[in-house]
Amino acid sequence: MATATNFDAWLDDVDGDYEEVMALYDSVQNVSDMGLYQCVEGGRGDAWVVSSNHHPEALFLASAVARDTFLKLIRERLCGGEDVDSWYGFQRNISNDHS
Repeated sequence: MATATNFDAWLDDVDGDYEEVMALYDSVQNVSDMGLYQCVEGGRGDAWVVSSNHHPEALFLASAVARDTFLKLIRERLCGGEDVDSWYGFQRNISNDHS
């Protein structure tokens, strides 16, 4: 699988659904599989690769700074700048109120 390093372009393919956003954030933060996303160490202790079944390219995070920057971008672009856990809880409550 090819890899990308453009965070914005990669995030353009992320659905804004709160479950998907939380899965992506949790996967990267905890270096784990979560929902549609998988984050694994990228061959060095300070690099990671994020992939999903609906992205044509995996995202390469070349350093801890890049990883932190990507997590910050998720918060800014997909969570309105809010804490992800708080944003997720709010979105989930709104969704349950409309069910």
